[in-house]
Amino acid sequence: VQRLDKISMYEQQIEALKTTDHVVNLPSYDEFVQQLKRFKQQGKIGVVKIIKAGEFSNVVGLYGRPAGEELLRQLWQRLSKASASEDSLIARFTSSALIMFTPIDFQTLLHQQTKLSDDVKDSFFIFDQQVHITLKVGIAPFDANTTVHDVVRFAEYALAKARQIHGAHTEFYTSRYDDVLGREMMLLNHLKSAIQNKEITAYFQPKYAVYNEKIASIEALARWISPEFGFVSPVEFIALAENAGLIKDLELHILETVFTWQQQRQ
Repeated sequence: VQRLDKISMYEQQIEALKTTDHVVNLPSYDEFVQQLKRFKQQGKIGVVKIIKAGEFSNVVGLYGRPAGEELLRQLWQRLSKASASEDSLIARFTSSALIMFTPIDFQTLLHQQTKLSDDVKDSFFIFDQQVHITLKVGIAPFDANTTVHDVVRFAEYALAKARQIHGAHTEFYTSRYDDVLGREMMLLNHLKSAIQNKEITAYFQPKYAVYNEKIASIEALARWISPEFGFVSPVEFIALAENAGLIKDLELHILETVFTWQQQRQ
């Protein structure tokens, strides 16, 4: 009987560990997903938000990991207080982000461009230190046409876009991102070979000095003319190269192209 009691106790502890993040006493991501699946079966709709403090790593670097956990705990408390629905869910998503479900129609939210309340965005006090945080938020629709896996993926992609904007920013995932994401993946798959095969070359643009009405210098601009995609804007492929860790290879290739041109010109 004692052994059965211990087994039962251990099973309860294991279940608690699976469903709760004990560091900040939040529901775990696994529990969040299971609850979303139940909402899916019940036909509920809403939005999924992933919320990240832009300065989280700075807080941890200055005050240590416990300060980061305290920041997440306070952010969770403010989000819970600001939520008006009993069906709202908030859980830990990663070490530095929270994930939230809110039962509100996505189109209504999109047209209202609703932002987090000022109470949520006010300064935080972490271990008696006032900390100003800029929140990055990615939002995706949760409806009958979206799986639980996809809605989280969409919200995470929207968050990645939000993090590219300076200051606090909320990004909404819409259907146009499907084409954007697909194109980014295709370009990324071809980018490394494009650098190696010298599809990306340098275009020279003169810099004109107004004071003496002469060309003072030239600058080399990377341009990609792809046999498959045609002209690819540097706005697209330079950002991809930076994110994929290929920017140094691209820079070296452009430098080599410039030096080769200079040598031929001499």
